[in-house]
Amino acid sequence: MGIREETEKKVFAYIEEQGMLSAGDRIVAGVSGGADSVCMLALLLAWRERRPLSLAVAHVNHGLRREAGEDAGYVEELCGREPLVAEGFATYKLKALQPANKENNYLL
Repeated sequence: MGIREETEKKVFAYIEEQGMLSAGDRIVAGVSGGADSVCMLALLLAWRERRPLSLAVAHVNHGLRREAGEDAGYVEELCGREPLVAEGFATYKLKALQPANKENNYLL
């Protein structure tokens, strides 16, 4: 079993154990274009092959890396490869990374 299959197996088992996703759920995934959020998107797409769900992507520009502003195009390209909901792509620029920042907590 390769690393992708192992990761999917572990993540999917956790999702099921915790009751995190159900068939028919509507998900908005915040994807910055970094490795972790692109991995999350890949896992959600793989999960969607098992159980039907509606998936939209919001590009989140966290501004942490110099390239962060360019990542929107990369994320949009990724979204173009997969059938997402019609309004499946939007870009948001965060003003701060602190969880207590109410403007960011309710942005999406």
